[in-house]
Amino acid sequence: MKYKDPKDGEIKVVVQNAEGYDQSEESRALLKILALSSLSIEQGKYRSAEEAFALLKSSLKT
Repeated sequence: MKYKDPKDGEIKVVVQNAEGYDQSEESRALLKILALSSLSIEQGKYRSAEEAFALLKSSLKT
């Protein structure tokens, strides 16, 4: 249930069940991960897939 104030259209109340709340929180977390990933790419803080897998393989050998 959502309630909008007819004067300014701002949402005042939102009621959700536990499952809906959990889904909303998971969606927010995924969006945050995407935003941070995009920022890392813009800043050049990433590795190629080849480089990442090579690091993983070398760390598994030790």
